[in-house]
Amino acid sequence: SVALNEAGPGIYQVTLGANSAIKVETGRSYRLQVTTFDGRQIITIPEPLIETPPVGQVGYALIDKDKIDEDGLITQEKYISFHITAPIITSSEGKAARFLWSLEQTYRLTDSPNRSLADGKLCYITQAIDVSSVNAIDGNQFAGTDQITAPIYETPINYYFSEGYYLSVFQHSLSEGAYNYWNQISQVIDRDGNMFEPPAGRILSNFRNVDDGTPANNVYGYFYATQTDTSRFFVAPEDIGSPTMYCPWPVNQPPPPRGCPRFPCCECLEEIGSQLEKPSFWIN
Repeated sequence: SVALNEAGPGIYQVTLGANSAIKVETGRSYRLQVTTFDGRQIITIPEPLIETPPVGQVGYALIDKDKIDEDGLITQEKYISFHITAPIITSSEGKAARFLWSLEQTYRLTDSPNRSLADGKLCYITQAIDVSSVNAIDGNQFAGTDQITAPIYETPINYYFSEGYYLSVFQHSLSEGAYNYWNQISQVIDRDGNMFEPPAGRILSNFRNVDDGTPANNVYGYFYATQTDTSRFFVAPEDIGSPTMYCPWPVNQPPPPRGCPRFPCCECLEEIGSQLEKPSFWIN
């Protein structure tokens, strides 16, 4: 066993070296033991680290969606809809795979502190994508096929795509218990409150009391081990109609007192997740 170090409020982590007492390998199981602030000892059920199949190919389609404008009229807005074709069989065991997709976007933005791009600098901005649903897949639900195509993200075409855009897809392997946990999360998120829905129940955790093995009360979350594979997909501006750049701001848009009329046009490094260094995966 190894102790986790507190990296920040509520954040605990450890970096495992070559000589660590714990080896991270597929096929082995892991668990987490916690001492709570009131002295309770709780521990998770052992979770297997399962191989994830190679992440599939990402693609997109351009679609029009209805939008209500300021005058209450229905207009059309351009969207980009990403999808992924993914294998659902693990290569080593030949069994149906369960996995979760998480997403991240990286885009370029040139600021213009004096309303001139010549005076600006180029920033690379990376942000996690908080989608409105959980992208969790159970390969056992698909019969007669070894791969599926699934939608993963849909967003309006805006200035994020005006200077180059990468969508990063992280595919995380899941055990049966971890999939069931995320599936419960998905059902809670997707509830719309109609009278025919089953009542919402408590989302089960895999934490148990060390003393007697009973489920730990008032403990939320689920510990699991995962293997991750990554795919990155580039969208060139000219391929989706060359969206308008965000900076510089329009001439008729004066800056507010002691402010910038368009953040982050005055200083792109102030945007969360911004950096000047080109990411290693950016090849365009």
